[in-house]
Amino acid sequence: MEQHIQGVFEGFSKQHKLKHLLWYDAFETRNNAFKTERRMKAWKRNWKLKLIEKNNPHWIDIYKSPQWPLPDKLIYPELWKRCMSFRIDPSFTALDK
Repeated sequence: MEQHIQGVFEGFSKQHKLKHLLWYDAFETRNNAFKTERRMKAWKRNWKLKLIEKNNPHWIDIYKSPQWPLPDKLIYPELWKRCMSFRIDPSFTALDK
């Protein structure tokens, strides 16, 4: 991730100056990950935003957050607050609600 943030690799991340990780998924194999990536590239932008909103409604930078998924707010209020401090923009709303 750090290499993407620093723009080490040529490609989409560098071209669009992407600096935050808002969603990810784990795969059994690299090939499965590539297949999913290619499929998602064909998705409409709104579908991608809905995927982020479903899994990360607070738009927290997962890479920088001290824990992911978020801890229980009632059990770990201080840790939850620290995680929330890594929202990319607290006023940002991607989708019209």
